Amino acid sequence: MKKSTILGVLTAAALITTSAATYAAWDQTQFTTTSTVNVRDGVKVSSAAKFDLSGGEALTDADQLVYSGTVNFTTENTGNKKLKLTPAVSGNEVQADDYTIALSKSGTPLTGDAADGYTDASPTASNEYTVTLTVKDETNLGGKALTVSVTAELID
Repeated sequence: MKKSTILGVLTAAALITTSAATYAAWDQTQFTTTSTVNVRDGVKVSSAAKFDLSGGEALTDADQLVYSGTVNFTTENTGNKKLKLTPAVSGNEVQADDYTIALSKSGTPLTGDAADGYTDASPTASNEYTVTLTVKDETNLGGKALTVSVTAELID
């Protein structure tokens, strides 16, 4: 091949490559699309720091002392979650078989038990529960201070 032919082929290839790699002003080579996301508020369970139990002045027919009070939990952005309420009793020398503890909402007992927790299947923004502590063995716990707590947790 002649030098002029090779030079002609190389020139043609350079022109094709240059024209293929350039764009006209009206060519759209990039596009950005956007979306706005509204992030929901966080899920929240809250209550007052303390609640009061009262009663225990007189023995029941079964020689038990009964204390009751209300605890309020508020919930926000819970979706279809349930509220699990786990009560606990602590104190010096307290044994699990010395008492029973039950929770109810609007007079209806919640399903569950103290060991595994009680379940409110449809909590609302403001939830009031009645806590009932029945002391079975007053002689063992007489004169002792008991601490009753209720932990609320959102579950599926």
